[in-house]
Amino acid sequence: MAGWKSFTLELSRDYKQLDSSVLGFSPAWPEGGISAAEKILGPLDGPSWGADQGINLFTYWNCICGLREAAAQLGRSAARHGCPVSLRDVPNSMSDVLHHRQETLGLEEHALSVFVVPPLWEPAELFRRAGLPIRKNVKRVGVWFWELEDVPKAWIRNSKFFDEIWAPSRFIGESLRKVLPVPVIDMPQALRVQPFEPVPREIY
Repeated sequence: MAGWKSFTLELSRDYKQLDSSVLGFSPAWPEGGISAAEKILGPLDGPSWGADQGINLFTYWNCICGLREAAAQLGRSAARHGCPVSLRDVPNSMSDVLHHRQETLGLEEHALSVFVVPPLWEPAELFRRAGLPIRKNVKRVGVWFWELEDVPKAWIRNSKFFDEIWAPSRFIGESLRKVLPVPVIDMPQALRVQPFEPVPREIY
């Protein structure tokens, strides 16, 4: 508890828009499971997989940004296929305290953790910001967006913490595979395409 209070006070000093009283540890344990995920991801079918086959999904859940939406798309896709999803917020300098923060304090309870977060921090700092200890026997995957050919050296060092990296495009995958010492897999964004009427090219 003392460590959590110290951490949130430090965040509030560094990032003035974060209110340490709102970030404070809640006396009620965070709501978990599918009911929590539905508040962020939308209505979901009930999970059919075992808990050890779920996904811990880390991102800037309290930041209205593209990374949050990318993580939400991944979470919706997993949940629609019956995979339990635990959401964990990683506070950053752009973070807001949204009304659903309680639902973004899921634990690293499953055997697979996916981080839709740039590798700006070493593992210890990443988990310190998330407010969690580093568990053993968890497979960890990084989803990294990077649209340039040259990869920052810090990313190369921090990649060693992950079992593999998912590249949202072939271009990103090619750039990362040149320098990273861990497997890089091309993994396009999960999208759900709604029914539509085809439009002929002539209309343009």
